[in-house]
Amino acid sequence: MKRIVWLAALIVGVMGCSTDEDFQTSPEHEPVLYVVFSPDGLGDNGYNDEILWGVARLRSEQGQGLAVSLCVPDDMEDAGRQIRRIIGQMEDADAGRSLLVLATPDYVSLAQQLFAGREHDADRDVLVFETDALQQTPVHSLLIDMYGASWLAGRTARAMGCERPVCVLANADARVLQGARDGFADGFGEDVPTEYLARDAQGFAMADTLYRRMARYDQHYDFVFPVAGGSNMGGYRYLREHDGGGLWTAGMDVDQSPYSNRIVGSVVKHIDELVYDFVTAWLRHAEQPLYQHFGLGSEYVNWQIATGYSHLLPAVEAVRDEAIRKEAAYEQQ
Repeated sequence: MKRIVWLAALIVGVMGCSTDEDFQTSPEHEPVLYVVFSPDGLGDNGYNDEILWGVARLRSEQGQGLAVSLCVPDDMEDAGRQIRRIIGQMEDADAGRSLLVLATPDYVSLAQQLFAGREHDADRDVLVFETDALQQTPVHSLLIDMYGASWLAGRTARAMGCERPVCVLANADARVLQGARDGFADGFGEDVPTEYLARDAQGFAMADTLYRRMARYDQHYDFVFPVAGGSNMGGYRYLREHDGGGLWTAGMDVDQSPYSNRIVGSVVKHIDELVYDFVTAWLRHAEQPLYQHFGLGSEYVNWQIATGYSHLLPAVEAVRDEAIRKEAAYEQQ
């Protein structure tokens, strides 16, 4: 609870984006970490907030050895302006070392436009989440593969006796979302109907839309597997208000079981740890691959059964190694 309150206070303090006037590096040119979150992303009780937690831990431990500038754009157009402004600051002749983190795959196309044809510069570095589409560009990119953890979620739904699951994705664009959908369906053992909230990144911020849809899902399905960022909160709110039915769901990005007793488990991404580890290595001037991929066999993603459903844990653990093998085979397709 203390962590939640502390994060809430910090989120309130992140208003818009730093500017040239209100953000300056020290005379000693301490390294600067720029983080651009998804538009209106903070406060999602999930992915973006976990990134913020990892950044806050870095700032706390590094003290004056690391300057941090956080940016929460109003929309994608504003994001483009802010990212270009930050790049201009980084390329200033008097600037010290800097790392720009684009903390959402929504910025992949923009990164391709801005960095194609450039040479990699470790002193003016860039990291993009979560994509494998930038391997031909001189920027770092990371992908946390959800296939394996989602496969376990599908197997869990089957073990519960569910017969009519549905996958709800923020949009159809992000490869990582499709991987989660495929993993769940393969783990469940049959094709699963899929619905989308939007055609673009707006699908991650449509909690009211998902809330309204849940009444229909409650009539036709028995398990909702939502991969939609902050929009998932609408589904959890519906289930809190209608917890006597036969509909179950999954948490996403963090353990979200406290939001509803109908959440049987969560696909947990330790993105805060990944941010911390990457930036710490960068500060040490350690060489890191331009592209890194992490799956169920890593320490950065897992399917975590909720406390109230611990009786399902033995069945899940019995097939964990199979899920890891399935994920590896999926990546080879």
